[in-house]
Amino acid sequence: MGQGSLYILKKILKNRVTEVSIKDDLVNTDFIYLEKYLDNYILRTFYSKKNSVYLIEYKDQKIVAKVFRTARQRFEFSLLNFLYDHDITIPKPYAMVNKTIFMEYLPGETFMDLINSNTLDKEKYIERLSEFFCSIHKLKKDNMSLLKGDFCIRNFIYLDKVYGLDFEESTYGNPLKDIGGAIAQILDSSPSFTEEKFYLSNYFIQLYLENSSSVFEDPMTDLKYFIIEGLSFDASFRPSQKEEINSWIQKIKENFDQIFDKKIQ
Repeated sequence: MGQGSLYILKKILKNRVTEVSIKDDLVNTDFIYLEKYLDNYILRTFYSKKNSVYLIEYKDQKIVAKVFRTARQRFEFSLLNFLYDHDITIPKPYAMVNKTIFMEYLPGETFMDLINSNTLDKEKYIERLSEFFCSIHKLKKDNMSLLKGDFCIRNFIYLDKVYGLDFEESTYGNPLKDIGGAIAQILDSSPSFTEEKFYLSNYFIQLYLENSSSVFEDPMTDLKYFIIEGLSFDASFRPSQKEEINSWIQKIKENFDQIFDKKIQ
């Protein structure tokens, strides 16, 4: 897209584009045209509860188009540019047109698929996830960390690093809320509450607390609260798993120190 097209894009959107970031190999991409005729270029649809997310192919380039059903597209596009400029591992944001954000396609596997597979050496995925959270939590406002907000471990892609997706629920707060929510998802995704899952959760806690730039007075008390909060949230949306999750919530309430206070050598 040349400077003239970029000017027209901004003019048509009447300043609704917070920022347009164009990658060198996408200079000929007309995002206004793509947004209007999106259905003609869809290769596949990605799972999303709140929005419609597509992989599209245009002029031999694969791009992700996230079409919002909510009114959070400006917030997320602005935040994506902020995160990308601060070297947080996310897909590169390209443009926002009306309610559609166009971004880089990352051809990796989701963290959920990897952590629930038969793959060995899952510690490396936990290590990369801890690195992601340590990096985003360094971004602070009024002594509070920037949180990812959406704990679904499907919204992380693993390549050489872990890349975060979906930031429309991001806010500032206690960084252990992100960690507790992610642990809840690790534990209650299928196969759920296995010995391996508890081992990986303990390893995650240990790594994060050792490497986080944040200072915590009583991290395990906070983590207990946020893990239970995350599990309770998941139980409310999973009728078939509600009894199992609630049973483990009770066990964690009664035996948290025995379950989660384990040093991994």
